[in-house]
Amino acid sequence: MEENRKKIFKTFALLVFCILIISYVYFLFYDKENISEVISEDCRVEKGGVVLSFDDLSVEGWYAAHLDIFEPRGVKATFYLTHLFKLEEDSESLEKLLQMQDYGHEMANHTMNHLNLKEFLLKNTLEEYLEKEVDSVYELGKFLGLNLLSFSYPFGVGTENADMLLLEKYSSVRYTGTLTSKSNRIFTDNICERILSAGSLDFRRGVSKKDITEVLKRAKNENLIVLMYGHSIAVEEPSNYSVSYEMLNHLIDEAERLNLEFFTVSEVFGGN
Repeated sequence: MEENRKKIFKTFALLVFCILIISYVYFLFYDKENISEVISEDCRVEKGGVVLSFDDLSVEGWYAAHLDIFEPRGVKATFYLTHLFKLEEDSESLEKLLQMQDYGHEMANHTMNHLNLKEFLLKNTLEEYLEKEVDSVYELGKFLGLNLLSFSYPFGVGTENADMLLLEKYSSVRYTGTLTSKSNRIFTDNICERILSAGSLDFRRGVSKKDITEVLKRAKNENLIVLMYGHSIAVEEPSNYSVSYEMLNHLIDEAERLNLEFFTVSEVFGGN
């Protein structure tokens, strides 16, 4: 009798364990189509589109692309700014960013010194990170006339605790991902989502024109918002952390062909 109880208990424990493993794998690799029915109608994406962003402080290349590509083609993007203290002594770059902001591009917070959060936390507190790396940028941006609405982590490295505190002040926080049509992380059908992830367009990632087209096709066919990001913008030959004019124009050409609109981050997410 005792032996039978032990067998039943082991069988039950194994069954529970298997259910937990299956549930974990499902939620780790979920397909957004499978959860679309639980999204409130107020939060559901009405029409597929593109959220394009750029990180760091490559003002010269950004501004050239603004004049050559973005403004003539009616495209808006989001620029996550770091090392903002440099603008205090570079009035020319500041003026360019202010012109871009006036056009409709969004300026956002990418921390003061571009530090890896998890490495910072090995010797410091989260409160120190927020004060020195995040709040200082917001205040300086405000002083300079830059309205920093959203936030992205340097190196795409964040924590759940940081997410919660950042979302008290910002419309969204952004991580990074791989630009592929198979990556659920960079797509969403939920405009109430506030923890985001964008796929990299940088040259070092080896993204092809075909990859971009396939990503945009999925956004169109499944009525999703897709998030993409890069760093600097190169007129001709791109470096590792840059996106070429050729790739940008291809992206915009394909988006126009598929009738996908470009949005800034805070136009879509966070209720702004």
